[in-house]
Amino acid sequence: MDEKADRRGDSEKITINLGYVDLGHIERESLNVTIADAGSLTAEGKVDRLNINVMGSGHANLGKLAARRVSVTVMGSGSATVAPSKKLSANIMGSGDVHLTTRPGRIERSIMGSGRVIEE
Repeated sequence: MDEKADRRGDSEKITINLGYVDLGHIERESLNVTIADAGSLTAEGKVDRLNINVMGSGHANLGKLAARRVSVTVMGSGSATVAPSKKLSANIMGSGDVHLTTRPGRIERSIMGSGRVIEE
């Protein structure tokens, strides 16, 4: 596992290159996640702002992490599962997917390739 964490005040930045990371239960104002290669991340709890970057074939399994505003960028074949309540901004380049476990009030999509935003 290759992971870097930067925890400052009510914000947290996580970078994962390979392996699996379970953050457990978190409650923060913001969480910034970068997953490269085949990394995988899981967390539950609540944040106001969630920013996710998935590059490669990684996966962010954050469907149990309630977030008001979510911004997701997927480049490659990776995926993210998220639970935004107010707004989702999804940018997909490639065949990656963004799965929603909630129905936010607003969804913005920018897709280049065969990727999809899937409302479950």
